[in-house]
Amino acid sequence: MRVVPLAFSFLMLAGSPPAAEPEESDLGAALVEVPNVGEAVVVYPGEWEAKTVQPSKDLPPTVRLRSGSAGKPVSLQITLIPDPTRKLSDEKELARAVLGAGEHFKAGSVEGKTQLVRLPSRSGGKGLFASFTDARWQGQPPPAGEYRHATVGAVSLGDTVASFTLLSNDLESQNYQLALIVLADGLQRAPPAAPER
Repeated sequence: MRVVPLAFSFLMLAGSPPAAEPEESDLGAALVEVPNVGEAVVVYPGEWEAKTVQPSKDLPPTVRLRSGSAGKPVSLQITLIPDPTRKLSDEKELARAVLGAGEHFKAGSVEGKTQLVRLPSRSGGKGLFASFTDARWQGQPPPAGEYRHATVGAVSLGDTVASFTLLSNDLESQNYQLALIVLADGLQRAPPAAPER
């Protein structure tokens, strides 16, 4: 069994630090094979539900995360796409990709435009995202299974790009902020396996 080192930070949320630094057992991790580039790791809060979907080893894997029962729910879908030429390591190319992903949401949004935001990362990735408020739910709660906000973006990890969609009803909730931490600090390329002796 291969052990992958986990680097994950919990930032102070809503002005109050967590009661204690989380133990490794408080975290979950999905180790996935990205076609033609190797393994990547998605680290997330341990109480969240996770499902990895990869119909074929030739297709990019998708990690689907749902927040636990505490707090306001979020749904986060991360697809890890090979980028062996590192084209999306260039911020202009990454911005072009995120703007393209935002086109789907822009027309039906309250904002009516795509405002890119940098996703700061301490794990070495470069990220951008944009958030949209669904105009259908302005001034009223969305029905069960629907979300008021969609946040789309991408994080470049060198030869891998994590494309994501984050759905929530509150952009200030603790679970939304935790999802941003997953995207900023919980996405990593797995180190190569040590040679067997």
